[in-house]
Amino acid sequence: MSENKQSKFETMMQKVFKVGTPECAIFCCVIALIMAILFLSIGFWKTLLIVALLIVALFIGGVSDKKGTFKKAADKVAPVKDSTRPDLTDDDICVLFISPCPAKVS
Repeated sequence: MSENKQSKFETMMQKVFKVGTPECAIFCCVIALIMAILFLSIGFWKTLLIVALLIVALFIGGVSDKKGTFKKAADKVAPVKDSTRPDLTDDDICVLFISPCPAKVS
C-alpha cells in the first residue's frame, strides 16, 4: 500500500513541476500569494533577502557537485577570455593612448 502512495506522490509532484498543468498553475499561484504577502507585510528588501537565503539553502542542500555547478554558473556570468595579447607596435600604442605621439621622432 505504501508503494501505491509513493507512486501517487511522485505522479503528483511531476504534475506540479510540469508547466501547463493545472497543478503547476495552482502551485505558482500559491508561491505568488506568499510573495505578495511577504512584500506587503515586511517590505521589498527583507523579502529579497529571504528569497536569496532560500536560494542559497536550496543550492547547499540540493546540489551534490557544488564546485562544478558554481564554476559553470560563474563561467556563464563572466566567461574566461583568451589571455593572449594582441601584437601592438609603438605606432599603434601612440594612436591608442597619445595623439600626437611625443616618443616618435620624425
